[in-house]
Amino acid sequence: MKRLIAAAIFLPLLSLGIFFEPLAPVFFLAMIVASLLAANELFIMAKLTVTERPTYIVVMTVIAAAAVLFIAGWYAFYPEANSQIRYVLMSIMANPIAGMLLREPVFFTGATLIVALFAVNIFRPSYDNAAIMAIMLGVFAFFYAGIFIWHIAGVRMLPHGRYYLGMMFIAIWSADGGAYYLGKRFGQHKMSGSASPNKSIEGTIASFIVGTAVVIGINQLVRLGVFDFAIGECGRVVAMSIPKTVIFSLIFIAAGFIGDMGESVIKRAFAAKDSGNFILGHGGVLDRFDGPIIAAPILYYMVFWHIL
Repeated sequence: MKRLIAAAIFLPLLSLGIFFEPLAPVFFLAMIVASLLAANELFIMAKLTVTERPTYIVVMTVIAAAAVLFIAGWYAFYPEANSQIRYVLMSIMANPIAGMLLREPVFFTGATLIVALFAVNIFRPSYDNAAIMAIMLGVFAFFYAGIFIWHIAGVRMLPHGRYYLGMMFIAIWSADGGAYYLGKRFGQHKMSGSASPNKSIEGTIASFIVGTAVVIGINQLVRLGVFDFAIGECGRVVAMSIPKTVIFSLIFIAAGFIGDMGESVIKRAFAAKDSGNFILGHGGVLDRFDGPIIAAPILYYMVFWHIL
């Protein structure tokens, strides 16, 4: 019941952020906050927020700064962006030195992170496994909880990105729901050696069937103009054919499955049941976004390179 209550509150808010243009800045800010919460969850699960406080502070600070640079760089080319903000960002990008921060944020923020991590650790009185684990976890968090999550905002700013982003979430979360409820009802054969031993083969198969069926149904409604109020009439033009919808669904349900299982590996390594308790009935940010975290970068480049 908690899962249903949380979904009834969370999903409408997410939908408004994706499809209601005046809330776009709020959505982008929410992705920055989500990345910080996700990174924090990693350090909490590893029990390193207190014992490795300097490393933790460096990681959280760099992720916050990098998030602003990443999203600002994308926002400069966002057609719906505020004209005054776009002008300022484009002016910065025109500067050969300052512009590199927006054009090449991965290199500069990643390099800053590594240098800062070394700097706060070179004068330690002693070294143990926790020290190196915190450093490696910080680099992992920068990519996994940072760059990957920010691509959700990146997709939102691409042409027709709102449509594809919405379909990605529908595919992953409807598949997740199918696996959870049908797996509990009909699951007989556990996935042997799985990072998530409660998952069943039947539930996994059901996730692909349910997720694909739901995406096909929603996509057909888009083609009929039912969601013109949210994505405009262009949704009818960009809406995928049924074969393309099936391929789309299978790709992102698979990506979501890998993300789900990958996060389970992390939780098992740290002996944690959930990554956190931020979302009622769903655990933490990583528990709810484990699939989209892996799927969003794939979707971004598929849309950016016009593969879809």
